Amino acid sequence: MSSRVRSTLSKYYGLKKGADDPSMDTSIDGAGFDADKHVKDQFKNTNLSDMVACTDNLRSEIRKLDDGMQMMVYDNYNKFIAATDTIRNMKGKMDTFEPKIKGLDSKMESIRNISAQVNEGLSERRNKIEELHTVRSLLTKLQFLTDLPGYIHKCTQDGHWVQAVQAYNQAVPYLDKYANKHAPIGKVHQEVTSMMSALKSRMEAKLEQGTNSKGGEVALLEISECVNLLLQLKKDPKLLRAMYISSQQQSLSRKLVRVKHDISNVSTAVDRIGGVSKVYLSEFRDLVDEYQQLFMSEETAAVASDGATAQSQLVAFSQEAMGLFFDSVQAEASRDGLAPPDLLEALSTLVVDTNYLDEFIPGAQIKAMAQKIVCTVLRGRVSSAFDRNQQMVTDCLQQFDRAVGGNEPGSGEQHLSICRREYDKFTVGMQTALRNLSAFTDSRNELLDPFREDVISYILALVEELFCEIGKASLAIGEGILESGIGEGLSAVEPPYLLLVGQMIDELAQNGVGEVGMKLEQHCGKHADGRAVSLPQTLTQQLEAQRDKLVEYYVTIEGRALSETVETQVLFQTEWHKPNDGEAEAVLAGIITRKMLETSEVLEGLVPNLKFTKLSWRTLRGQVKFYNVNKSISHNIDKLFAAPAERYENRVIKLQREDILFGILGHGLKTMTECIRLQTIGIAGLHLIQIDIYILRLVLRNYVERAMDDGLDIMLDEVMNSVVDRSIMPTPLEASELESLCESKLINLVGDD
Repeated sequence: MSSRVRSTLSKYYGLKKGADDPSMDTSIDGAGFDADKHVKDQFKNTNLSDMVACTDNLRSEIRKLDDGMQMMVYDNYNKFIAATDTIRNMKGKMDTFEPKIKGLDSKMESIRNISAQVNEGLSERRNKIEELHTVRSLLTKLQFLTDLPGYIHKCTQDGHWVQAVQAYNQAVPYLDKYANKHAPIGKVHQEVTSMMSALKSRMEAKLEQGTNSKGGEVALLEISECVNLLLQLKKDPKLLRAMYISSQQQSLSRKLVRVKHDISNVSTAVDRIGGVSKVYLSEFRDLVDEYQQLFMSEETAAVASDGATAQSQLVAFSQEAMGLFFDSVQAEASRDGLAPPDLLEALSTLVVDTNYLDEFIPGAQIKAMAQKIVCTVLRGRVSSAFDRNQQMVTDCLQQFDRAVGGNEPGSGEQHLSICRREYDKFTVGMQTALRNLSAFTDSRNELLDPFREDVISYILALVEELFCEIGKASLAIGEGILESGIGEGLSAVEPPYLLLVGQMIDELAQNGVGEVGMKLEQHCGKHADGRAVSLPQTLTQQLEAQRDKLVEYYVTIEGRALSETVETQVLFQTEWHKPNDGEAEAVLAGIITRKMLETSEVLEGLVPNLKFTKLSWRTLRGQVKFYNVNKSISHNIDKLFAAPAERYENRVIKLQREDILFGILGHGLKTMTECIRLQTIGIAGLHLIQIDIYILRLVLRNYVERAMDDGLDIMLDEVMNSVVDRSIMPTPLEASELESLCESKLINLVGDD
């Protein structure tokens, strides 16, 4: 398009001048081209040959434009001629239509005049017709009201309850309005009200019972019809919902009983649970859907104005109904003999079948209920897998009781072999249970993803509980022995039982936790966050604490027995002022030594120390110290200002023969010290205790660790301190006299070796 054409079009359409205004275009094709200026520029800037070439180009372009313009004129001329012919033809045809249009206009005017004359002539008759129509309408309504009792009675008898309610609702506004004004209408109102009350009672009974006169189930469609009709009769929606829910709960319960009977012979868990789900969940879904249409539609909600209450009642109904369903599923899934793959497939089907209900009934938490029941079933399988281990714990404790009770002959080596056997049974049983549960912890099974962590956590809790169960039960028995001498759950348990259990727990702490932990990681793999499944790090510490407590109980029981004997001898049987020549028996030394000997024989079988070497009392003579009575007073003064010494009796006692015996000795010697402090002792009494203490220094070194010799001497010195403190005249035996007097007593007490 040339610049001249663009300029013409812009002027015709009133376009504003701007950046695209053709008059502003100064090029050779633009409307603002200045020929004089262009020629002057060409003379100034170009040579002759270029100007000749430019002139030739302009002539060629002008010739082309002329040719194009001629072609456009020829083409448009033909179109113009055709358009002119078309317009001429249209004008000729319109001339023929004009007379016909004028004739039609005159006819319409005539019709309007005739219509006006007819309306004027019939106006009076039309008013009479309208009056007669009104009278007829009133008579029809009156006839309807008069016939209403019979109509409702017939509909009720024939079972057409919908028609009866519709007729009643149509009539009740007029009955309420004219019942008090006209006696016949009042009578009709009374009859109809009585009939509808009876009909309401029948519908309510049908809704509550959910069964017909023959005992069969009432169809859901009939139940819904009753509800709709009762709503139309202004029944309280809240009460009506409660009746509906109660009726449908009974219906679901009856269906559940029937379906459980029908699937009793089905072989696989998948088919049994699937059969229950197919029937029960389908029926439940229909009931909920019908409830929502009846009580939660926009129309019903606008009338009842308690949508929140309707939702809460639905949620409560759904939770109770699904609770019955899940209880049945749990019972089916808990049956014996179900293979893990079969059970997992059944549980997966259950989750899929119930997940869609979670969105269908907001707030009912059905998905959470399904997951909870799955976790419960899986936990039940875990518990069943460990039932045998629980029985092993009970059998182990009974076996230990028989082993140490003297009912079965056996040596200490047999006790240790029993302990080892029970340990092997316990750990192998735990490993077997974990292997049997590997199907429920397999990370490759995607069906387990939502529940795997819960199963693993439950397994860990059970394993930890079983590890600690032996100790817990035995600690309770130990407490029972301390209180009454009889253990709880077992009859007359002997104190060594506690050490045998302690030995078992020590083995579990040192080796069992590691062995079972390896199998746990092997069969359970890793947690969701990548951590390896393992037993708590505190489990070993818990077991060690149980072991130490059992040892403490044993030491307390045996130490108490020794203390009671020593107390009786010191307070009631020793004559502290009776003269003696030192030839009498060393009674207190004998009591303590015999107790150590008896207890040592028991401990050598339960907690032997093969590294301990016994020494003859003769080799110890000259190595043990004599008590220096003259330093007793200065000793007491030093005690007042000395820093508190470590109390040997407050330390943790190890599961070792010498450590246990030292703990028992601590009880006996402390009791001796305290009882002597209650006496007034003469010279003879001082000599008796001096002899007992010297003998004990030689004998007791074979019952305590070498590292505890100083502790033993401290406790014996405490006894001598008490004796010296309570002596009227502390005149001790000389060392030479003491050795000669003690030799025969030592031979009589422990032999000559």
